[in-house]
Order: sequence, then structure tokens, then C-alpha cells
Amino acid sequence: MAMVTCQCQGEHRTPLDLVTSNLLPTSFTNIWTLFTVQVLDYIWLCNLELKASAYQFYQLIQCVTSLMRPAEVVNLYHELRRMSRLWRWMKRLKWAGYGHNQKDPLNPEPGTLANFCPACPQVGINILENWKDDMNQWVSECLCSGVENETLQFRFVFKCIFVADGNFKADHVRQKNSDTDIWLWDGGGMAPNQAEYHRFLQVAIE
Repeated sequence: MAMVTCQCQGEHRTPLDLVTSNLLPTSFTNIWTLFTVQVLDYIWLCNLELKASAYQFYQLIQCVTSLMRPAEVVNLYHELRRMSRLWRWMKRLKWAGYGHNQKDPLNPEPGTLANFCPACPQVGINILENWKDDMNQWVSECLCSGVENETLQFRFVFKCIFVADGNFKADHVRQKNSDTDIWLWDGGGMAPNQAEYHRFLQVAIE
């Protein structure tokens, strides 16, 4: 669809006005193509719940646009992939409170973009400060009363489990030339900083 923009407040306001209208431009300097927020949310949900790739999602968009001639639909596959990555990054910044604080969104602090897990045992949040003194962590080996040599055995009441996922499927979709790959939130989430990780691999034991 054709669109006419109002530049009464200056050309620099156009990208912000579009984002406010739930339209995300593929370029913030030379605007030609826009994606709606609903489409970007939909591709994220299809990937999360249906494990659909960006290619499969775009094939769906082509069929919805023109079921009889999907190949004639304008090819915006690469733009969709780039903008879906940018949209996920923007949502991470939003969930982490960026925009309401004075932090630099281009250089997030380590771990600030990771989702908070309220289920994990955390002192001052869901367990008491003196959780180590909880007597429920000890159980008697002999439940009979009057036994002199009664011993106590430790049992886990508070336990934090760490799970490592190799994610070997990611190896098939990684960039052929890693020098051209852009890290949007390097070290800001669950994954470590790229440079620190390579330094760790140099001294790590297999």
C-alpha cells in the first residue's frame, strides 16, 4: 500500500511516528518497506510454538497474499528475517526496562536481557535469609523415640538445577562468515560474551 508521511516536525521524526503506529520500517534512513507489529509477533509465535522457520512462515504469507500465484508476491524474505531479529531484540529491551532508565540499549550490561526466573531459589525473593538453618533439611534415620545413637541425614529442600543444552541445531544455521554476523545482545542474555567465550575456550579442558 502507498503511504504519505507528514514531515511537519522534521524528517527525523518519521521512523518514530511509524513505530508509534505499530509499523516497523526495514530502514530508518531510506524508508520503503514496513512490517506491522502483528506480523512480527506472529512469526515469533509460529517459531516458538510450531517450530516454523522464517522461510516456512514467508511461504505461508505468500500463499495468504496470493494463493493461485504465490511466486508473484514481492520477495521480502531477507527483510523479514532481519526485522524479526530486530523486533525480538527490541522486545527484550522493553522487558528489561530499557527506555525507562538511562542505560545504553546498544551496550546492555551482562545478563540484563535475560528473563527473570521466579521459580529458582533466590534469597530475599522466595526463600528466607537464613535458609541454611531450616531444620526441614535434616531427617532422622531412626524414627523410633528413645534411641541414643540417632543420626541425622541431610536432604535437599532447597536445590538449584543447572541444565546445559548443546543446541546442535544452531550449528546448521550459523553464518558462513562469522565476521559479517551482527551480535545484537552479545552477553546480555543467557549466552556469554563472544570475546570472553573465545578466551575461555583457549584454556578450557575438553
